Amino acid sequence: KNNGKGEWTMWPNTNKNRKNHTATLINDRFLLIAGAWRIGHGNRSTEIIDTWQSNPQWHTGPPMLAERSNHSSILLNDGRLLLIGGEVLGRQAGTTECDISDQTLNAASPPLPYQTQLASIAPNPFFDRTTITLSVESQASCTLTIIDPLGRPLRILPFNAHAPGRYTVMWDGRNAFNERLPAGVYYLLLQSSGSTEIKPLHLLR
Repeated sequence: KNNGKGEWTMWPNTNKNRKNHTATLINDRFLLIAGAWRIGHGNRSTEIIDTWQSNPQWHTGPPMLAERSNHSSILLNDGRLLLIGGEVLGRQAGTTECDISDQTLNAASPPLPYQTQLASIAPNPFFDRTTITLSVESQASCTLTIIDPLGRPLRILPFNAHAPGRYTVMWDGRNAFNERLPAGVYYLLLQSSGSTEIKPLHLLR
């Protein structure tokens, strides 16, 4: 198309107006934008979008520790994101502060052979709760963890399979402290006998 030069396609608008920010692609999937210049000073906000989704949407990410614009964003080999320097106030007032994220989500890796697999998650998107159905092919140790887009664990869901079959687990959109999580995309991480499977959970409020 367009004489081999491709075409532009509209994507959803970011939640906040931004300029002088950074945009970093994580694991060839998650695009994270950080910082902005607004009304004479930098900004701490971040947003994340899952580029693999057919209908991607921007979701609020964890705020940076320092206000930033015109800063540097570097994705390290271990998956963490390093933010350095930047302008925090007018008249080019810079900062020496550095932020480094936790280990980012490695959702690009294909799942390994499993003994337990996720059969379905419904409803998804959901408001207050969703039901996770698992198919257990053989008895195996299994852990279900709710994580955020940066791979940080929020809650471990209790699950114990005593025999092959289908099992259901409910998640009510709360973290390990029984606090309601804000709307956004979270991920269900299934780890079973050396295998890993990740599925997105779309929480609405």
